[in-house]
Amino acid sequence: MHVSAAWKTTLTNLNAKLEHFLNAPAGITRTTTPPSSPRLGHLPTSAVIQQYDKLCEVDMRKARDPELTPVSIRIWQQLFDTYTQHPTRLMNAIEAFGERSYAALKILYPDDPPPIDERAFEPYLKRLFTNPTNLFSEIREATAKTKMKKENLTVEALQSYSASFCTALLIFKEQVIDTSNFDLQKTIIAAFYDGIFPKAFRWKLEESSCSTWAAALNRFRTCSTHEYVQLANKEDRDYREKLHKKETAARDHDSPGQYHNFKTDYEGKRASSAQQRLAKDSTPDTSQKIIKKGGQGPCHNCRGAHDTIESQRRFCSDCKERV
Repeated sequence: MHVSAAWKTTLTNLNAKLEHFLNAPAGITRTTTPPSSPRLGHLPTSAVIQQYDKLCEVDMRKARDPELTPVSIRIWQQLFDTYTQHPTRLMNAIEAFGERSYAALKILYPDDPPPIDERAFEPYLKRLFTNPTNLFSEIREATAKTKMKKENLTVEALQSYSASFCTALLIFKEQVIDTSNFDLQKTIIAAFYDGIFPKAFRWKLEESSCSTWAAALNRFRTCSTHEYVQLANKEDRDYREKLHKKETAARDHDSPGQYHNFKTDYEGKRASSAQQRLAKDSTPDTSQKIIKKGGQGPCHNCRGAHDTIESQRRFCSDCKERV
């Protein structure tokens, strides 16, 4: 095989460098420089490992004493799983969990206190806080904070929302990839749609039924275009204008039953009842008034102007006997 002079020169130089590297004295440490990273910069391999272990240790210590809720415990478990992969870690599971939260477990579950053994602590947390029956509500709770703001829709806002929603699902990654659980897939899709604003874009997504989370994401990416976004913004403005006109018409008594002020009616009835009571009290009672007619009234009991049967007095004035 014919080899050119240029290739011969290149091979000679490579062989010389390789021999120099292999024949280096024993006292000289052969180190390689890893590729640069935004956090660690250009550091030797040993320094990179030490710096990475230090950052991992700091992150785990910041996550100590989590809130005793299913979502918070799932987040802590995810961090601790990453932390356990480093052979130089300094804390076991109970120490990484934190003294305050560990003590709070004893109060929260007095009949089922946390174990002292490190190996039994993680199964203990999973048994108490990762109950499959509460999985649907936990997914909605974890993704509730990622809802879109009520402002004009943009393609960038949709992309940011989908990224934050998927990040919130990391603690349920084992359940998300299980496509055989259709109820769970529907719950994730419903939680994803509930966080989208405006509703006009959500209605556009719901026009096509999706049975899996992957299908819903494909539908979402298909609709995340400038044309769909502009159409959704226009439909949302039209809907708001129509709703505003309807509320204005109701306030102008076009439909008085919808915005009836029951408080005003109640106060008016109280005022009317008070006036009636005042008028009744101010009217003189003439039922017992004695109107003498030749010295006495028609009533034989009290000599009043009424008949005797209507008298409140039950003694006859003439014979002093009870009638």
